[in-house]
Amino acid sequence: MKYFASGGSLLEAARYKGFIPWNDDMALGLPRKHFEKFINEIDFEKYNKNYILESSEMNLGIFQYKLKSAILILGKSYDVCLNLFLLDRMSELVIDGESGFKVPLYNLEVAVDRSRSIIENRELANELGSVAFQRVQSIFEIKEKVSELENIFMSLGEDDNVNI
Repeated sequence: MKYFASGGSLLEAARYKGFIPWNDDMALGLPRKHFEKFINEIDFEKYNKNYILESSEMNLGIFQYKLKSAILILGKSYDVCLNLFLLDRMSELVIDGESGFKVPLYNLEVAVDRSRSIIENRELANELGSVAFQRVQSIFEIKEKVSELENIFMSLGEDDNVNI
């Protein structure tokens, strides 16, 4: 079965050569043929004990599985997620312009070359990251969420009863 790291999982593989401990999910992209094979052949009953299907909207091509056993921090559960993205809904990868370069979806060599140019050019990566951050910030108010998380983590050090 063909699958590709995408999103944060791709960044982790490229930049950190593995998984980073603060990312709680794995994002994978699959071509339609392999995506449908996975969905049709997976034994949901077998894995139902450990995983739950969060979303099965085929029109979006996104499935999210959450591992039922969760990490507990401050009484809140943080589930481990596997996000599957159907890749053939895109005619090109956006790795261009303001937020990256556009490359044909199945032209892997061009995608790798252009992705490498972003990873190796810190100034370009920072510029593209800044534009992307501003777009996402305008929708999700990330700065406030980051501030909330910082407060939570700062309070962890103050509480002697919390084990990390």
